[in-house]
Amino acid sequence: MGDGIFGHNSVGKGSEVSKLSEKYYAERYITARRVFSDEVFRKLAQ
Repeated sequence: MGDGIFGHNSVGKGSEVSKLSEKYYAERYITARRVFSDEVFRKLAQ
């Protein structure tokens, strides 16, 4: 999503939006990468 905000799924709460600055994620987050190119992602998202 950008600007330190990301969407994710949790077993207890389902889908949610969180901030990387929240204590839990700030202590655990290292890095992330895009797995698909934009073109492939658009095709899969249709």
